[in-house]
Amino acid sequence: IEHRLTRVRRPQTNGMVERFNGRIAEVLKSHHFVSGEDLQRTLLRYAWLYNHHLPQAALNARTPMQAMKDWHRTHPHMFHKRPYDRPGFDIYRMSTLFRVEAVALPADAPGTVQVITLYGSLFFGAVAKVEAIAQHLRPNTQVLVLDMQRLISMDTTGLDALQQLHRSLQRRGVRLVLCHLNEQPRGLMERSGFAAELGAHNIVPDVRAALATAAA
Repeated sequence: IEHRLTRVRRPQTNGMVERFNGRIAEVLKSHHFVSGEDLQRTLLRYAWLYNHHLPQAALNARTPMQAMKDWHRTHPHMFHKRPYDRPGFDIYRMSTLFRVEAVALPADAPGTVQVITLYGSLFFGAVAKVEAIAQHLRPNTQVLVLDMQRLISMDTTGLDALQQLHRSLQRRGVRLVLCHLNEQPRGLMERSGFAAELGAHNIVPDVRAALATAAA
């Protein structure tokens, strides 16, 4: 292992470290741990998800593992072993705690608006379901409304997935509107700055208000 220090006069690196530390802090705040072993498992799950499933803007929208594999292909002489994907932690069970369902809208609703309801708890193993939302939108969609009334809780990995979804939609010119936010997800979004990034006009009380703001 080669030990590298932060480059001189490169505060961006410190900012990346602090951002990661902040994500870990949010994981700790959004969970109730029954033992030290429970805490250790949670941190291991988060490290696994971060390395294998969360694309990073600094890595050109690749996960750290994808970036490592690309580096291995171009610089194999710098590696003693080939990077490989590690098996996950009870991801199937965690994914069953969360589901996504499309909502049928009345005939007079704008045809360029889609509404999707989120159910359950958005934790580690469910982020792929959020990532898939953008892939299944109708071609003419201009506004995506996420009804979060039945989303009970969310951790920072779920928040990361929503942020990635927002960026993906922005690149396609699709507006994201959230409605019916419960206390815990709203608090997490506000503390992270994601609520401010979306803007108050894109966080509304209910689906009716979301359709009204989409038509405005």
